[in-house]
Amino acid sequence: MSEPSIPDPVTTPYGSAHTLLVDKLASLRSAADGFLAFELDTTWRNAFYLGRVESMWSEMAGEEAAEIDKILGRVTNPLHREAEFEAFVLKHGAKREEELLQFFQKRCLRQEALMGPAMRELLDVQTVLIP
Repeated sequence: MSEPSIPDPVTTPYGSAHTLLVDKLASLRSAADGFLAFELDTTWRNAFYLGRVESMWSEMAGEEAAEIDKILGRVTNPLHREAEFEAFVLKHGAKREEELLQFFQKRCLRQEALMGPAMRELLDVQTVLIP
């Protein structure tokens, strides 16, 4: 299976807002204790994740859209792509199982790349790839 390309985060016009939010939350959570520390940590993780989505997802989404279009054999409308893909999977899933499993594995790896740094639970966890 080919793995998805995972882009490096890029600077965008909104990146400084995410950076400020993450930095402020980091300093607040390290000064807090108890339940407030937990709440601040959860908020920090979300802010960090959203910063990664904002700086990386555009390229990943383009690659994923091209993969879906290839599977469906046509160019899809972004507003209807997921619904059309779901209908295709339900109708043709058994016949195209290997191809679909590879796609969904790549989708999971993309999401893992976005969430990984914010999800300490995933630290040193390795996704088992389908050969």
